[in-house]
Amino acid sequence: MVIGKKTTPLSVSRNRIKRVIRESFRLEFDKALGLDLVVVCRPAVNRSSVRELSGTLALLWRKLSQKVLDDTGND
Repeated sequence: MVIGKKTTPLSVSRNRIKRVIRESFRLEFDKALGLDLVVVCRPAVNRSSVRELSGTLALLWRKLSQKVLDDTGND
């Protein structure tokens, strides 16, 4: 996982965002899905609290999980 300096200049902020993303992913995904993901952070992430970021990620993970399950069920 890489978050660029242009997105978040302070390393403390970049590391906080990485921790939130990892924890959110760990809580929402089953390891059996076997996905490789790329998360692209926009500069607006700097204005988000941990709670907002976690909520947004949880919503996105659920949508992605549902999409993966729908796609694998249609084979």
